[in-house]
Amino acid sequence: MSENTPLQSSRITDDKRLVASVLAFFLGCFGAHKFYLGLNKAGIIYLAIGVVGMFFVYPALIVVVGLSLFDIFKYLTSTPEEFEQVYVVGKKEWF
Repeated sequence: MSENTPLQSSRITDDKRLVASVLAFFLGCFGAHKFYLGLNKAGIIYLAIGVVGMFFVYPALIVVVGLSLFDIFKYLTSTPEEFEQVYVVGKKEWF
């Protein structure tokens, strides 16, 4: 079998970065992007706040508008290499 070349690895990381951003945009209040990146503790916190937000509007707005949009911004402004080191290898959960 052939190993991933740097170009293929960069493309895979770029795809992960875009998928995580899209998940944060559409399902951010449920922590889908955090679960996708393997950050289960942060995903559970997002999910808990999102479920509570179904009954009380303000916690959901804080998560969706605040944290999820901030995550999207962080993911899209980082280079694929930075994203790989920080979120895939380093498993950084929060800011």
